Amino acid sequence: MNQVADILTLAKQAEQQNIDAVLATVVRTEGSAYRRAGAMMLICADGRSVGMISGGCLEPHIIKRAFWLTRLGASVQVYQTGDEQRDYENDESDIDSDDELNFGLGCNGKVHVLFERLTSAKPLLDLIAQVREDRRPVTIATLIKSGSLDLQSTSLSIGTRISLDNYKETGQFKFVDSKQEALNFPTLINTVKKLSNHNFTKRNTDYVILNSDLENDYLEGSYLKSSYENIDNQKELSSEWLIQQIEPQKRLLICGAGNDVMP
Repeated sequence: MNQVADILTLAKQAEQQNIDAVLATVVRTEGSAYRRAGAMMLICADGRSVGMISGGCLEPHIIKRAFWLTRLGASVQVYQTGDEQRDYENDESDIDSDDELNFGLGCNGKVHVLFERLTSAKPLLDLIAQVREDRRPVTIATLIKSGSLDLQSTSLSIGTRISLDNYKETGQFKFVDSKQEALNFPTLINTVKKLSNHNFTKRNTDYVILNSDLENDYLEGSYLKSSYENIDNQKELSSEWLIQQIEPQKRLLICGAGNDVMP
């Protein structure tokens, strides 16, 4: 994650000044993209912003639409940098749909971005600050997309974050946001167990799609059986997560005698 310190500083200033802000986070990339999953950008209501989620091509659009996109809560948008170009600047109808926004920039990639207001993103930023202070890495999972039955049974919203370290160490379920109460749903517990057993394949951030084992996940709770039997498209039961191992910033101490390497 680039410019993390600047994002933490601006977020703290915005909170102290009672200025709303939106955190935009790259949660998934497909094909060619300038930034990897985990890259963040903070946009304040007073016009200040810091961080980047692309090479500069998406930022003007993001700054302009961030607050509109989060007017009803956290949301995920897909930006395609392909060959076809459409005018999205003046087309409000497409902004909050599931359609991919094509900027026609020739990169031929897709960037999935999670947008959330500062109030919901603050627990994540606080956790990052704590990791940088304690110098102890933590692993979390962020809900990006969930099937209708998952949302119905657990009432989890997009952007919900779960501590995977806590589950590994104690077997207990815990949200990153301490204000959220732990839930004892079989579906959710089995999902957290699967996420906790994940092995990273790309650096310290992976996008994971869990196709539910319906017999084990959903039928453990008899109260879910009727809902399960009425579902025609079982693909709706899959959930999508961003798993991150948040690590302390690397520190480099240079010692020497010349003016270019002052201790």
